[in-house]
Amino acid sequence: MDTSAIEASAALLADTQQTRQWLAELPDALSPRTLEEAYAIQDATAAASGRIHRGWKVGCTSPQTQALFGVDQPIVGHVFADRLFAGPAAVTSFRPDMPLVEAEFAFTMAHDLPPRASGHDAAAVLAAVGALHLAIEVVESRFIDWRTPRLLPSIADNASHGALVLGEPMTDWRDIDLPSIEVTLRAAGEIVARGEGRRVLGDPRHVLVWLCEFLSRRHIGMRAGEVVTTGTCIGAPVVPVGTPVVAEFGGLGRIEIVFGGSEGGGHIGRSPRKISRDAPD
Repeated sequence: MDTSAIEASAALLADTQQTRQWLAELPDALSPRTLEEAYAIQDATAAASGRIHRGWKVGCTSPQTQALFGVDQPIVGHVFADRLFAGPAAVTSFRPDMPLVEAEFAFTMAHDLPPRASGHDAAAVLAAVGALHLAIEVVESRFIDWRTPRLLPSIADNASHGALVLGEPMTDWRDIDLPSIEVTLRAAGEIVARGEGRRVLGDPRHVLVWLCEFLSRRHIGMRAGEVVTTGTCIGAPVVPVGTPVVAEFGGLGRIEIVFGGSEGGGHIGRSPRKISRDAPD
């Protein structure tokens, strides 16, 4: 794809985000053929939207999801200020036909990690972390047929990210055995999914280190104040619209949302937590 095609594809996706008129698919001439094109469209869409970058969503971090999408590595999307909120939260679904939520571990960065050709070792990446959060990601696709896994369109569509709800920051987390933490999602009091921290690349910390290396290869650094959510520990269960949803993380605590549907799109009712400077990526 040339630059004009990437920009046209991005303009179409950015317009879809505003109009809520979902796409059957991208036109053939505007569809990415490679990972590089998909990420170029994603970044151009972020720029065209004028939204403020606050961090990163990492997906496809489990063997199950990678097999579903036919990929051998995670995928990445932007987290934006207008889709980042403090829990507990009342959530109005962006798509009433797509009530999917994911329970995740997220981190906020305390220090910058500039891009380096040789990357950063794990110790340096973890030393740059400020806090751990329990989190719930709301999944959203701009494509009508969201049930069919399509890797490159999903990446172009910001890795199907809808919103991120964060629990309180935990600074005393470094000695916690995150892989062994049992994660349970309840909707209206009923268990709808279970998992563990090890589902995400064996350890949520591994996801953070992988992301730093991935971004460095794209000449992008990680910045103080950014949030990184590391992928679902429980899959992406459908939850009944209009019900309270609780993600429980072993003895670490829980995060709650109330999930409801609206044809006109929606928002998360609490004000966004200001966790990073107002600077676009």
